[in-house]
Amino acid sequence: MSRATLSMSTVSEVVQGAGSLGQSRSVSHYHQLVEQGFLQQGELVSAAAEASRKRLDLATVLMERYRIPKPAIGAALAEFYHCPFLAYDERMVMERELLRNLSLDYLRMNHWVPLRRLGSGIEILIDDPCDPEKIFDVRRAFPGQALSYRVGLRSDIERFLSVVPGRESGDAISDILGELVSEAQLEEQQNATIAAITENDSAIVRLANQIITDAYRRGASDIHIEPYADRKETAVRFRVDGTCFTYMKIPAAYRRAIVSRLKIMASLDIAERRKPQDGKIRFKLGTGQEVELRVATLPTSGFNEDVVIRLLTANGPRRLEELEFSDETRRLVGQLAQKPHGIILCAGPTGSGKTTTLHAILSSINTDERKIWTAEDPIEITQDGLRQVQVHPKIGLTFPRPCGPFCERIRMSS
Repeated sequence: MSRATLSMSTVSEVVQGAGSLGQSRSVSHYHQLVEQGFLQQGELVSAAAEASRKRLDLATVLMERYRIPKPAIGAALAEFYHCPFLAYDERMVMERELLRNLSLDYLRMNHWVPLRRLGSGIEILIDDPCDPEKIFDVRRAFPGQALSYRVGLRSDIERFLSVVPGRESGDAISDILGELVSEAQLEEQQNATIAAITENDSAIVRLANQIITDAYRRGASDIHIEPYADRKETAVRFRVDGTCFTYMKIPAAYRRAIVSRLKIMASLDIAERRKPQDGKIRFKLGTGQEVELRVATLPTSGFNEDVVIRLLTANGPRRLEELEFSDETRRLVGQLAQKPHGIILCAGPTGSGKTTTLHAILSSINTDERKIWTAEDPIEITQDGLRQVQVHPKIGLTFPRPCGPFCERIRMSS
């Protein structure tokens, strides 16, 4: 039986169920993952059903829930389509001239993007290089051009599109920066002071919102705002997959205004620049989804303030079985979690999975028979059944404070 027709009765059911949601990929695309032992056929079918139910791309479910590495996903797609796989790379410079007559909304809906010119041809990244309608549209967009195709993940195509200034959006970074530069030049011509540029300027408000939105789209875990003294531009950097890169630079005249705007959003004292401050922002994206941001400011040289913003995940807890532990480690951790007392030390750098691991352990013992309290800062993952306490040092609610009540209630219930 060929790979493309594997388990067609099952595939048909999944595809039919997902059809109304626009699920164009079937499980047969990823059968190589089953052959290589990354997951079972039943898990692959379950993943397709989950992708349909949650209106997600199947590759996203395979990577996030079943922890399939992206290179393995890419290799399976390359094998199925007989087309090279290309993953997102922030170092790749896209040729915006190729997008001049194309709608970004259209490209997002149809999941393809022209990346760059290669010799006399154009390189196209597409989620399905065998879709005749999409291929027809590509050829119509670039008539007479030699086209070379690369298969890519929908999430990666979206990330490529997110770095392109959107002509349809009045809040595009390029438009906002252009507005800021023009205003800064005008202020300089009029010999105005930097103080005349405030955090309430409409361009500053839109710039702060767009930075956060773009960070979320790119999957960033942190945003770093780094002002410099004199007339040097303020750097904005994102951390994606543990690596920082410069996202943009803001005119120097606006370094105080953008910091003040973020402090206002986090309910911090904008007049206090000598001490570190911490706060949080509940930010609503254009899709209506809310994202929680943790904000920390730190005084730096030149009477400036750095701002670090942490984007908190809204995902639920994972199971221990979903973590990439060896069988022996998983068995040992499970046994330790069942003990009535003790300490588990979970250490690692930012983004290494400490919170995910601890909540997976808690999830394994979170049953109706148990009462579980936690003290956390911040509460990144919520679980039904846990009584989670948010630590708040400003009012004296530090980590030791809840421990007394916790122990007293354990004593009373024993």
